[in-house]
Amino acid sequence: NLMKTTISLVITPELRLNQAELQDLYRTSISPFLTTPRNIKRFLNTLRATFPLVRNEVNVVDFIGIQILRHFAPATYDFIAANKGAFLPPILGNTQKEEAFREEGLKVALDHDWRQDQVAARQAAHDTVAKLFPRLPASHMFEDRKNCRILDPEIFDRYFRLRLTPDEISETDFQKTMSLLPDFNAFGQTLKQLASEKRLDGTDRLRMFFVRLKSMGLHEIPEINLRSFLDSIYSVGDELVSGDLSHSYPWANDWQMILVLSREALKLSARQRERPEILRPYLMQAKALFTVVIHLHAFDLEHENNGNQELLGDYTLAKEDLDPLKKLAVERMKTAMPDGSLQKLPSLEILHCYEKWEGLQEIQKYVARLIETDEGFCDFLAGMLSGSLDNIRHFLGTANQRNIQDRCIRILETSPTWLTEKHREALNKHVAAVDDE
Repeated sequence: NLMKTTISLVITPELRLNQAELQDLYRTSISPFLTTPRNIKRFLNTLRATFPLVRNEVNVVDFIGIQILRHFAPATYDFIAANKGAFLPPILGNTQKEEAFREEGLKVALDHDWRQDQVAARQAAHDTVAKLFPRLPASHMFEDRKNCRILDPEIFDRYFRLRLTPDEISETDFQKTMSLLPDFNAFGQTLKQLASEKRLDGTDRLRMFFVRLKSMGLHEIPEINLRSFLDSIYSVGDELVSGDLSHSYPWANDWQMILVLSREALKLSARQRERPEILRPYLMQAKALFTVVIHLHAFDLEHENNGNQELLGDYTLAKEDLDPLKKLAVERMKTAMPDGSLQKLPSLEILHCYEKWEGLQEIQKYVARLIETDEGFCDFLAGMLSGSLDNIRHFLGTANQRNIQDRCIRILETSPTWLTEKHREALNKHVAAVDDE
């Protein structure tokens, strides 16, 4: 009766609830605390006051568990809230020192909450913590986020703040954006807006949207809307990415998230033999040249790294279908060289794709023409911002490497009106890299 009363007061039918998890939590962790009518009434009043603040944004079972700790083991609750890193699954694993800190801290907190002879309550509080924070690998991230688990680093804090921050994407905002998918222009404009909204940690709200989308699963999106998603990405993709290609972790930056989602959308929306004809018009239009070329490069790498192909399933594109698309991509990059649009792409790391598919000679001629002016020189360094000093020298060629350091310092000192912050960052990075040699 107590559990039914609790559920009826805080849970409505549209909320997903794992009844087995709730019953398990109730049996082993909750029932020892709810032993008197007064305790029951106080706890239900707590749920009435707190749950509506974050409904749809937390996991119901986790929320009830953490509220039990807040109500009946406040020192334990406070220790968890203040030591997030000790309880969440890290990417590289916990050290023995971190594990010892967690266990010692919990013991001190439990000693504060309950006397040694209150065995049942101490054990119930300890079991509640164990159920809320099992030691899982970080690979569970997307499942945790899909279910709004307290284990997710992005979700953990809302269990204690009882609100979302402006940095976060609420379920309402997420569904509102997803409702725009049938209109790829409107959806694309919303993605651009999210990309422009910076979070306190330096990332953008677009990343939070994409992680939420990945957690939901693209398989739940109708095929026609998957095509609309691809239309949006290959129309405005270059306006969404930072161009930083220096990370290998799949969700390290926006462009890699876009690649993972686009590859999945392409596979779900068409058979392998149909996919080249989906991609060809995007290359012809060249609205998001950087995005399309980088994706082709990733699809090409699948064949080179076929030892890992079991992780990807079927190849995104058959090898015989890739060659004509790569040839078309090279032609599009050639067209973008003389009209000045190539250096305005998110990153000139795209030149590595050109070199791989067509050779180095044309690139070095292009770079030589580009750096004839100081502004073009700064565009080149800014385009190679995530690249190494060796990569920069590789594309410059031996003849164009003289006096580069002096040129960087001169431009920084004179600070012409056209000099952007990205230019300045690239110049300083190059100067520092040379000085460190």
